[in-house]
Amino acid sequence: MKKSIKFLLMLFLASIIFTSCKKGGDGESEEVVTEKELRTKVPTVAPQTLYLILSAGTSVELVKRGDAFISTNYVPLEVEKSYSFNTKADGSGTSYIIKDPLSAYDYANDDKVIWDDPLLEVVQGKGKFSVARSQAYQLSVNFGVAQLTWQYHNIKLFHYTDWATRTEVLLSYKHPLTFERTLALPANNYLKFYSVNPDWLEWGGTEENNLTGNLTGTGGKDIIAVKDAGNYKVSITLNGDLKAGTYAFTKQ
Repeated sequence: MKKSIKFLLMLFLASIIFTSCKKGGDGESEEVVTEKELRTKVPTVAPQTLYLILSAGTSVELVKRGDAFISTNYVPLEVEKSYSFNTKADGSGTSYIIKDPLSAYDYANDDKVIWDDPLLEVVQGKGKFSVARSQAYQLSVNFGVAQLTWQYHNIKLFHYTDWATRTEVLLSYKHPLTFERTLALPANNYLKFYSVNPDWLEWGGTEENNLTGNLTGTGGKDIIAVKDAGNYKVSITLNGDLKAGTYAFTKQ
């Protein structure tokens, strides 16, 4: 008789604990359920096509490579806007979202910023994602591991007469794909643009004696057009593949 009462009491206590967890009294159980639901939606089969939806009627097609889709160019994205991935260019297909904003606060001003944190999980379902920093992003969506990898480049102006004692100045990003800054420049320095860590990217002028002109990432010349010391607005605008663009040194 005592054993039966003890057994019934244990069942009663267990039912109370189960009911409390199901209701999510302290919020923890609800969070576990939500994560479980998300995990059940992680895509395991790559679709045939994938587009980055920028706005209504505007999208960028990603190139399929095995289970991954790559943006071959760097796509300018802005902090105040939202984006999504979809199997159709008009956004009417299957949507895939990222759980968290794309961000790298600790080293956002490095030459090359790259992130492949598994927290950036690709999840099937309605919704959009955002970026924590306006920049031109190259994206890779790998459905084999349900993960997004992204990268962007910051650009610096190098000016020098002696390379060993050069001055490096970080330019500010301006949408879309423009980097600029107003600063004091000495006369008759060599001027060139770089993003060197860990890659080595450099952009020089097609002509060395012009304050404005075209940039190339292959064999460009040092620009020596600043003959008068003073404050100059330095500006470059790059193409989506970062291999060419234009520059301007405007005296203020």
